[in-house]
Amino acid sequence: MSTQSPGAAGMGDLFRVLVESAEAFLERGADADALRCSEQVLQLDVTGNARGRALRVKGRVAMRAGRWTDALPVLRDAIEIHSASGDFPRAAECSNDLGESLRRAGDLEGARDALSQSLQYSASLRPGSIRATALEELGTVLRVLGDTARALDTLAEAKRIREAQQDPAALARTSRSFGNALYQAGRFDESLEEHRTSLAIAERLGDQLEIAMALNNVGLVQIQLGANDDADRSLRRAHGIFHTLHQPKMVAFAATNLALLASYRGDTADAKRRLEEVLEIQSRTQTKVLASKTLNNLANVAIMAGDPRDAIHYAGQAITFLVEAGRTEGLSAAWFSRGRACLELGQWVETEEAITCLQELVNRSSNRETECEALLLSAELSLARENAPSALETALLSRELAEAADLPRHEAEAARLCGEARMRTGDESQAREDLLVAERAFKELQSQYYLALSRLTLGRLFIRAGAFEAAANRLRAAVESSQRMGHDQLHWRSLLALAEAQWPISRRLSRTTLGEAESLARTECRTDREVEVRALREDLSAAQSGTGDGASTQTIVQLAKILRGAASGDDAIRGLLRTIHEILELESAAFFPAKGLEGLGRTAPATVHPPAAMSRIDGLAEGVDLDAWLALTTIPPQVVPVLGSHDLEWGVLVLSHAEPGSSGTDAAAQGRASVLQAAADILGLALDSLVSPPGSRSAQDVNRLGGANAPKSSDPKSSNPNARTDSGIIGESPRILAILDTVEKVATSDSSVLVLGESGTGKELIARELHRRSGRASSPFEAIACPSIPRELIEAELFGHEKGAFTGADRQRAGRIELANGGTLFLDEIGDIDLATQSKLLRFLQEREFSRVGGRETVRVDVRIVAATSRKLEQEIEEGRFREDLYYRLGVVPIVVPPLRERGDDVVRIAVQLLEELSHRAGKELAFAPATLDLLRRYPWPGNVRELRNLVEYLVAVSSSGRLSPAMLPERIRESQSRRDTDSASGGILRSGETLDARLMTLEGELIRRALEAASGNQSEAARLLGITETKLRHRMRRYGLTTPRTRTGRAERAGRAERAGRGRTTSAKAEPRTKSTKRRTS
Repeated sequence: MSTQSPGAAGMGDLFRVLVESAEAFLERGADADALRCSEQVLQLDVTGNARGRALRVKGRVAMRAGRWTDALPVLRDAIEIHSASGDFPRAAECSNDLGESLRRAGDLEGARDALSQSLQYSASLRPGSIRATALEELGTVLRVLGDTARALDTLAEAKRIREAQQDPAALARTSRSFGNALYQAGRFDESLEEHRTSLAIAERLGDQLEIAMALNNVGLVQIQLGANDDADRSLRRAHGIFHTLHQPKMVAFAATNLALLASYRGDTADAKRRLEEVLEIQSRTQTKVLASKTLNNLANVAIMAGDPRDAIHYAGQAITFLVEAGRTEGLSAAWFSRGRACLELGQWVETEEAITCLQELVNRSSNRETECEALLLSAELSLARENAPSALETALLSRELAEAADLPRHEAEAARLCGEARMRTGDESQAREDLLVAERAFKELQSQYYLALSRLTLGRLFIRAGAFEAAANRLRAAVESSQRMGHDQLHWRSLLALAEAQWPISRRLSRTTLGEAESLARTECRTDREVEVRALREDLSAAQSGTGDGASTQTIVQLAKILRGAASGDDAIRGLLRTIHEILELESAAFFPAKGLEGLGRTAPATVHPPAAMSRIDGLAEGVDLDAWLALTTIPPQVVPVLGSHDLEWGVLVLSHAEPGSSGTDAAAQGRASVLQAAADILGLALDSLVSPPGSRSAQDVNRLGGANAPKSSDPKSSNPNARTDSGIIGESPRILAILDTVEKVATSDSSVLVLGESGTGKELIARELHRRSGRASSPFEAIACPSIPRELIEAELFGHEKGAFTGADRQRAGRIELANGGTLFLDEIGDIDLATQSKLLRFLQEREFSRVGGRETVRVDVRIVAATSRKLEQEIEEGRFREDLYYRLGVVPIVVPPLRERGDDVVRIAVQLLEELSHRAGKELAFAPATLDLLRRYPWPGNVRELRNLVEYLVAVSSSGRLSPAMLPERIRESQSRRDTDSASGGILRSGETLDARLMTLEGELIRRALEAASGNQSEAARLLGITETKLRHRMRRYGLTTPRTRTGRAERAGRAERAGRGRTTSAKAEPRTKSTKRRTS
């Protein structure tokens, strides 16, 4: 047995004391003392673990000083010593330090290898802090390398170990790293949850630095989720804490995120100011790698502000810094920014260079975000080269990749490019859907620059479709956003498009907008833009000398809006006069009411006129007749009678034009005369509903044409509890009686009627009642269900076709409009027809004539149109799916049918009547038990009368005779009452044991499920119904485990196809031709 000499034992104790002292000094932050003790050990030429421990202390001191390269050889020696001696825990610790040093020095592959080695050293040990640290650091490295999937798995394992250790400070750090990886993966909801976990732990511990870091990350995620106000509060709080703690590096991080937020809000000046301050801080305290990120942010802000040359400069500097540092992280963003800026300047060769560099980065890192950016840039380049088919193909591929990788901003931008490409290829219907998806996404993300771009393209598309109001709304918002951002080119382009949209609505507004565009061009010394403004002004003025159809339609749209909102006859008259005076640019406009029904009145007219005409009008006293007033006009006016139902003469409209010859016989004058006649017709109908009927009004009522509605006469059938009309309308609820009163008033007129209401409410019954009570009752009633006819056949179904018009047209065939000649045509679900057919239908409503498909012969018919829809047409108009002018042409008289749940006891009346009819037909004697009727009354009836009829048919089929008890009702009706009873027992708030969060999640999940069912699994339509973006819908679907046939069978296949095709596509994007004739190569 060997023994150690006292001298050797004493030296061993000395080494141990020195090493432990060095480690203790390091723990306390006394780096100088720690380094001195470790150097003493190393100078004594000690071997074994003591030397390895001393080397680690020396390496850690170098790491704390930021001397990463100095730490590398020391740590490698320490690892070798501990590994050779079998001290694997210390070898793992040193490997962790080496991995962090390599990462900080820019050697990510080396860092990955060192950390993987650490995991091998700790594999045989019980999972603890050393292994969790290795996993956390490795996850960060993998995230930077673009291997997000492995990074997430690695960090999830690290988090499990931290949770088992119950070390809150370490758990906060791991949650922060995990949240960053989730952020990079586009899983923003989960990322926010992790960062909030980190924040909560840090607040419990009172760790101000960790609180600020968590707040900074929370704010960054909130920006991506579009919660900009919340993000602003989080980032400002983080910025303040970093500043108090004298952490310039972290102050710069928070300021960068505040600048990012400002840029999304469109405040490019504030964003630029903050980023320049950050760059100043980084030039003093940090490396060029961090400065490169700031430079790239400055490049993005410059693009938003319309300064592409500055963007190229900033992005170029960022690329140089990263290349010099040997770093790939951040290179893709810089090349993407540079490529976009070059594209704005028309530098296509430089744009191709950026695409090539992005492709090379994709091949090296397999980063999905970089791959999407390469495809987006390629699509934009194709659009610039007028190669719309190629742009569409590339944008679609990018969209699929972005969806698979959960990159909402890239997905929205791809949708915008798809829309623009489709618009250029003529597929305007699908273009509109793509652009609306992009608009909703950018609005939710609050990305003002891309939102303005989407709105500009949408506005142009809506102008093509004749939806001028919807176009003007979008373009006005684009003008405001681009002006706020300081993007002069986008501002100018938006002004030109807005002027074009405003022309049919208000020429005065349009001319003002053109003046703004010309002034902006002059300020920028852009004579080319001034020339373009003048050219557009000339084009619009030339259009004014034509027939004026666009202006006529928009005038009628405006009039219909005003008269719908009028509360009295006076409101209707004055609103109409103001509108036609403004749009038709009149000298004056007046209405003279009839006195009784005998002739023209002799009271002072209601007038609208410019100040110059005031002296001629104000001197008229009450009792001056029409002839005296006409004598004061300098130009022969137009006079049109205003007729109501039964040819009741309400009075006359008199227009005096501002220019001689305006009332002549040229085409423009004829167009104005048509507008005036339509205005008179609409006013007559409005007065019919707003003023007491002729038989009950006084002479005073006739003269002033104002006041409240006339008292409604009671329907004699309403005294019967089962009151119904011959057409089958059952009910005596106030809303139904009001509808029948309206039907009675308008039935004898020929004006179009629009019936609105949910599916199954009986809209066709209203249409048939209008026909039955009209003078057309003996003529045909044709009904057509628009959704049941394919889009390509709807036009032929309505207008008919000639022999040989298309394949299968072996004979001439009359359409439904022609078949309904002399009678009524009912168009059910009018909102489902396409825009092209809407345009032809609008022309028919204006001219009352049409041509069959494939024919040239003009067919003139006398048909009353009654349309119905369950859609919200105002929203359809806003989104460009329905023509606003057609909406108001159809809806001269709107009738809103209430859902069954809002009709009170009508539910019981209808149920009883249906049961009597159906049971008699089946030869059975059936009746409802009182408790059953009570359940029916309380049920919400989402399917309305149709659902009630189906229920009664079911009960008659399954019952023999006697009373129908509640037990015979379907489970959904009984459960509905049971849920209400439970809610009532718990105070109507929460069920027993239920939390608010649980109730809200249940409600949200149920609403999403119903929306998906209503949209037949179409996620885009379901998102529209819920008022959210498709991206947010997919996040919620994953949260609640909801799937559709599309997601169950297609998503994995589509993502895989996108990945395979994407690689081939991006590797060949460089080969895109400079001419349209050369095809793209594919690899």
